[in-house]
Amino acid sequence: MYRTHTCGELRVKDVNMTVTLAGWVQTVRKFGAITFVDLRDRYGVTQLLFGEDLQAELDANPLGREFVLQVEGFIQERSNKNLNIPTGEIEILVQKFAILNKSAVPPFTITDETDGGDDLRMKYRYLDLRRNAVKKNLELATMLYEKQKSLWEQNIGTEVQYLTAKNQKESLEKQLNTLNQQYELTKLISPINGVVDAVDIKAGQVASPGFAGIRVVNFSNLKVKGEVSETYSALVHEGDKVKIFFPDLNKEIDSKISYAAKVINTQSRSFTVESKLTGESEFKPNMIALMKILDYEKDNAFVLPVNLIQKSGDGDFIYVASEANGRKIANRQTVTTGKIYNGQVEITSGLKPGDQVITVGYQDLVGGQAIQLASNQ
Repeated sequence: MYRTHTCGELRVKDVNMTVTLAGWVQTVRKFGAITFVDLRDRYGVTQLLFGEDLQAELDANPLGREFVLQVEGFIQERSNKNLNIPTGEIEILVQKFAILNKSAVPPFTITDETDGGDDLRMKYRYLDLRRNAVKKNLELATMLYEKQKSLWEQNIGTEVQYLTAKNQKESLEKQLNTLNQQYELTKLISPINGVVDAVDIKAGQVASPGFAGIRVVNFSNLKVKGEVSETYSALVHEGDKVKIFFPDLNKEIDSKISYAAKVINTQSRSFTVESKLTGESEFKPNMIALMKILDYEKDNAFVLPVNLIQKSGDGDFIYVASEANGRKIANRQTVTTGKIYNGQVEITSGLKPGDQVITVGYQDLVGGQAIQLASNQ
């Protein structure tokens, strides 16, 4: 678990509770065999106490300002209370800790009373957003507004005082909302759930929207993606059957088109199609796959090898075996062809069930010539 509580919500009533906190290291104070650390998140600050039993581990893994730290321990009442902060009556006696991320020394202290000038804080805006100054100012402005509003409703005070308090409160609300939106932009969010497979970004490296620094894979949501010539744009639709062949696995599976793009790529003159896969462990991202899309289907069709079709001035024809006067002869039969695929041609007319098509020696036949069928036909 990342954390059980925030750094701003624990009080004396929570003493003896075991908790997990996470946040930024604000200050580190070492006194002999014990070390005090102020841990901060966007909700507040909590003091941590590292006892003598953890000093060797702290020496091997020293903490610095703005390190991201996770600790587990139990709450105890402080002997020297700090009533200036909401959590100043308690501290966490740390039992174990983990440094989640290290940090370079920040250019200014990230506290409400920072030593950074306006130019410096604007340059490092993502650090300045960690401060709570605007939030505290809003709390004060809200309290003043509510008091001024109460007085105004009792006809005490002037309208200018009431409107000034209201304007100050609304202005700070908008400012805080803007800061929260900017803060959200500092987070790296994966568009999918999955497992981190590779991290190519280093601590301190500048990132921006679209930056490919972390690769996340999800084997439960794999899909095959391909490009299809615009010639077939009117024939390929979502839901069409597709056979997907993986050469590296020597495996073919049946699936359906889950997505067909509506726009033609102007560079390749093609459009994108996708087909979802099941979560089988043998499939890997970026594998080569061959998609065979079923763009035409007809029940009870007659199909022949395309080389059996001969041509004449009267059209296409084939030879079929028929019987005349007690003997087998080759009968020339005109046919109409349809779709051609993978060396096979569809016969749309000219054939009927039971016709025996001559497939061997047909090139040298003439109509009415006597033939002898092979014993295996």
